[in-house]
Amino acid sequence: MHILVRHLPMGLLLTGLAHFSKLLLGFLVVKLIAYYQGPSGVGFLGNFMSAVTVLSVLAGGGITNGTVRFVSEYKNDRLKLGRFMSVAWTYSAFISFILSFFLAFFSNQISTFIFGKPEYWYLILGLAISQFLIAFINFVIAAVNGLRANECYAFIQVFALFSGGPIAWYFISNFDIGGAGYAILIVSSIAVLPSIYVFRKYLVSSFFGFLKPRGAEVKVLYYYSVIAIVNAVSFPVVEYLVRNIIINDSGLHDAGLWQAVIKLSGSYIGFFSIFLAFWFLPRISGMSDKRRLLVVTFRSMSFIGLAFLLGGGILYWFRPFFIEILLSNEFLKLSDYMSFQLVGDFFRVLSYVIGFIIISKASVFVYMISQVFQAVLFLGVVWFGAGAGEVSAFFVIKSYSVSYFVYFLLMVLGFVLYIKMQRSKN
Repeated sequence: MHILVRHLPMGLLLTGLAHFSKLLLGFLVVKLIAYYQGPSGVGFLGNFMSAVTVLSVLAGGGITNGTVRFVSEYKNDRLKLGRFMSVAWTYSAFISFILSFFLAFFSNQISTFIFGKPEYWYLILGLAISQFLIAFINFVIAAVNGLRANECYAFIQVFALFSGGPIAWYFISNFDIGGAGYAILIVSSIAVLPSIYVFRKYLVSSFFGFLKPRGAEVKVLYYYSVIAIVNAVSFPVVEYLVRNIIINDSGLHDAGLWQAVIKLSGSYIGFFSIFLAFWFLPRISGMSDKRRLLVVTFRSMSFIGLAFLLGGGILYWFRPFFIEILLSNEFLKLSDYMSFQLVGDFFRVLSYVIGFIIISKASVFVYMISQVFQAVLFLGVVWFGAGAGEVSAFFVIKSYSVSYFVYFLLMVLGFVLYIKMQRSKN
């Protein structure tokens, strides 16, 4: 594992601390909503939380992985680094303006789509304003991780935890559903304060201001935007559709249970996606030796699989404790669902390894096909159950487990075939 673990202990410790802080803040918000609003409140705000998650990824064009890759490649060339960072931020600011304008102009319609009523338009307007803030946060975090400045990433997220937590509690405890919506928005953008500090202290010298991108630069960034859109939209759109199926068949309570379990799932899966984005991706980006790529991929898969089994085993064994601490005792029924959820998550994170190889090659079409296939597979199983009158939170979680197992097998098969085809060409 020497390929992966060089400088790994401190880097993983700081990256883990950063993500743990982000995870803890996200769970604090869900915990507070669960405490003050109950499962129904979590279910009602579920679509809004999904929308904020999707738009947080897409803010600035969704070029985080591309920024990590190219900053890592250009870090020893000041001119290339400066030009890339300036072009990337120009691109991000332009995309943020378009997204913000769209959200603000159609705030009533989007509120109706998300909440079923237009009266929460002000939360959509807040989401529009937050796009610039989140885009800047994404840009700074991607740049410092590309430079391997993990301490900066940790500082940003720890600051966000200690400043965002009290603000979230104030809004959720005093202002009902609207206050909870504001808390979600504030938590998503509070990291802009430490990001400004990190930018001024560490990045401003490598920034040449706004630069007009060249055609080739736009093309590369556009590829990463398309990948981010597919990645951010495919599962959340299915999540939205499935949640509505659960609400129609089993009610808001079951929808709240499912929202809670995918929130729990997304948090610990985030540890693995962060590792892959900030450690695995920079290492394979310039790798042309297919045999070496195959070895590194399966070593990484083994490392991640063992780490997941250890962490997932702890979570499963102490699941009532974690559920009560992170949510409330109203969610203890989730204990019965965790085994299937963890199986699905295990195959999901293993699939991520191959997914990041596709991202490193900016293979937009292949990545799009793989994500759409997974989304359609999961939704198809759930719709089949809906037709048979069997949709509940438990059934949806079992469907998730089965669909990701099938998806993982197909990803491995596709990757092995790709390596063989590349070898035959050489």
